[in-house]
Amino acid sequence: MTNANDSQWNALVATHSESLSRYIDIAANLDESAWNHPVGEGKWSPMEITEHLRAAYEVLIREQDTGVGLRPRGGIFLRTFLRLFALPYIMRNRRLPAGAKSPSEIRPDECIEDRAEALRQLRDFGERFEAKLTAKMVDPQAKMTHHLFGDFTPAKGLEFVTIHLENHTRQLPAEHE
Repeated sequence: MTNANDSQWNALVATHSESLSRYIDIAANLDESAWNHPVGEGKWSPMEITEHLRAAYEVLIREQDTGVGLRPRGGIFLRTFLRLFALPYIMRNRRLPAGAKSPSEIRPDECIEDRAEALRQLRDFGERFEAKLTAKMVDPQAKMTHHLFGDFTPAKGLEFVTIHLENHTRQLPAEHE
């Protein structure tokens, strides 16, 4: 999707909002012990996943405000290869590859241990991101930067962010019961 019309954009926003609410609902209803417990060997805990998602929104909001987004990683050939072959697979299947590494800017470092506050902040950042991107949707210069895939239009960027959110929702313990 390159440029979204109003109904396409509204559908993308609705899907993102529903995905954000679903993640928050599942995380809010985890057993108390599960919040700080890694979801698997070498994996983050739901608390860390929540911080990662919040930090990603924070970087994306900053990019909309200042034009400074994630720093590109890998060489031009790797990024071109990934954009041509990996990205279409991700967008079609709505799944990120297992073991994909997040850039350092959005790795969880200082997490909010209070689950209600962490989830409140996640919702706030997610809604602010939607609003910022919606305001820029019609700007032909508007973009969202991925560290490996490069620049996305607002529509493709919002769809990718939703896929990222869905991917992390599947990692929560409630998804496996």
